[in-house]
Amino acid sequence: MHGGTIAIRAAAPLLVLLLVGLLPPALPTYAESGLAWWEKPFTSWDVEWFLSIAGGGYTTEQRLAFFPMLPWLLRWLGLWGVILINCILRCVNLWLSTKLLGRLGVDGGKELIFALTASPITVFETAPYTESLFATCSMIFILLWVKGELYSVQILMTGLAGLTRNTTVFLAGYYLFTLLFNVPKGRRMISLALLPVPIVQTLVPLKCRLSTFYNRSVGVLESMQLYSAIQERYWNVGFGRYWKLKNLPRFLLASPWIYYSLHSLWMELQRILKEDRFRPSPRLAVCLHNMALCILVVSTANVEILTRILFSSTPWLYGYLSTQRKEDQLWKYLFVGYASLGCLLFGCFLPWT
Repeated sequence: MHGGTIAIRAAAPLLVLLLVGLLPPALPTYAESGLAWWEKPFTSWDVEWFLSIAGGGYTTEQRLAFFPMLPWLLRWLGLWGVILINCILRCVNLWLSTKLLGRLGVDGGKELIFALTASPITVFETAPYTESLFATCSMIFILLWVKGELYSVQILMTGLAGLTRNTTVFLAGYYLFTLLFNVPKGRRMISLALLPVPIVQTLVPLKCRLSTFYNRSVGVLESMQLYSAIQERYWNVGFGRYWKLKNLPRFLLASPWIYYSLHSLWMELQRILKEDRFRPSPRLAVCLHNMALCILVVSTANVEILTRILFSSTPWLYGYLSTQRKEDQLWKYLFVGYASLGCLLFGCFLPWT
């Protein structure tokens, strides 16, 4: 892996966002925010929520939808400290992705490096969002699960991820996969013991936040109900709530990644079924993780977040697309287009989430 590639991955989106700061923002209130021009492109959309939580805590119900890790980092390190951490983690994640995909038998070569460098979620990996941090925790966990080692570090990674994003609960699926298929072999008892850990590490911090906010003891089951109600009331999250004609452009924005997720699952199942007997591998587990997230977002969440949820949770689509035939190179244009538009629109406070 060339140092130039790593430098481009870290510096390019940062420079683009700084240049975008010279453009007038789309919202007048944003223009009058008092921020310096070089700070404005990094404080759009959800960053405002993270900054408000960092400064004032969980003082409204709406803020309870956000997990505390990033606000803590913003409070301790400041805006530019978090941006620097994200740039470093982007480089770390490039290395982790190539290592993990190599363990899964995916060799994308230069195509993989291109995919990771021109990631469609570049802007969210650079701005103070959770993408880079969650990707690091998720990929370290998956890599160690594949290797079958350092269970204490696996628990640490799911713990950090549980403070960062609610989709941490899906990491429990890897232990379930081991229980069902004994893949990797000989680890069923350990997997049975660790199966509830990612779920508990996500729900307990949520329970504590809700108990503090409502000034009463909130049970685990009640915390799940309250969190779902908050997501539904303020963020329009719930089964089928986003399936409206006015949201068609958002579904179209997510459609390439829906298609690639479905196609990659189909191809992986075909590959397995061609063998003499059905032999699920860790590679299938990562593919199923990607597909489960796709189904969740399309069915219940704001579908425009699908891109960043998928690409920051596993490197599966990076690996799958990098091994496509030379005739099937549309994904490269999609990557460059999403990365470029993302930096431009996000930096100008135009819709790109």
